[in-house]
Amino acid sequence: MIILGAPVVTGIAQDTAIKNKIDDLSTTTERLKLLHSHDALVILKNSLAIPKLLYLLRTSNCGDNPLLRKLDEALRSVFTLLQF
Repeated sequence: MIILGAPVVTGIAQDTAIKNKIDDLSTTTERLKLLHSHDALVILKNSLAIPKLLYLLRTSNCGDNPLLRKLDEALRSVFTLLQF
C-alpha cells in the first residue's frame, strides 16, 4: 500500500520504492558528471534526488531493509564521482 508516494507497510512496495530511488540515482549520476562539481552538488541536494529520498526514508518504516546498503553505495558513488 502506497500513500502520497511512500509505502506504508514493508514488503514489495517498499522494495520497489527503494529500487526506483537507486535507479534514479544511477541515471542522475551519469548526467551530473557533465556539470561542474559544485553545480552538480547544489542540483542534487536541492532538487533531484535527495529531498525525495529523505521523504521516503522519513515516511516509511525501512530501517531494516537490506536494499538500504545498495542505496548507500549508490549515494557514495555519486559523491565520489563529483570529486569535491
